[in-house]
Amino acid sequence: MYRFNKLVIFIFLLATFFSSCVSSRVDSNKRKDFTTQVKKVFITGRSSAASKEFIKLFSKNLLDGLKAKGVECVFYYYDPLGLETKEEILKMINDYNAEAVMNIEQTESTIQVGNMWSGNSQTEAIFLVNLFTPDMNSPVWKASINISASMDLTLGSKQSAKRLIEKMVDDKVIDKVKK
Repeated sequence: MYRFNKLVIFIFLLATFFSSCVSSRVDSNKRKDFTTQVKKVFITGRSSAASKEFIKLFSKNLLDGLKAKGVECVFYYYDPLGLETKEEILKMINDYNAEAVMNIEQTESTIQVGNMWSGNSQTEAIFLVNLFTPDMNSPVWKASINISASMDLTLGSKQSAKRLIEKMVDDKVIDKVKK
């Protein structure tokens, strides 16, 4: 009986571990003529209501990671119920005097319908990232972040931010070491 209980507990812990797995993938593309490594970025984010908690955690991890690489940055979340005008947001961007503006926008979302105990949770999302410089009308760098989780997307916020920063370093959009 005692041996049976250990086995049941082990299987339960193993199932819990595998059911909370998170994966994220970042793909990117950069203009060949864009050779600048940016040092100051104004980042904007827009997501579905279901992703609001994810984007809050993601933005904190992204800001911390970029600052560790020597990139000065701020994050503005476009709240769907926000009262700021487009002009006010553009003024914030211009006043910050950034070398680049990064837009992060959710393009897809998958919601897993739960039961009366667990509720619904977002299990997959795709975010499109566009980096603009003041002298270009089109993006100089683009990335797509695909995140999936078996339980809750917020579990992947740190991993996704880390992968995005790694891709920015690989593509030479930012420097790999703090100066």
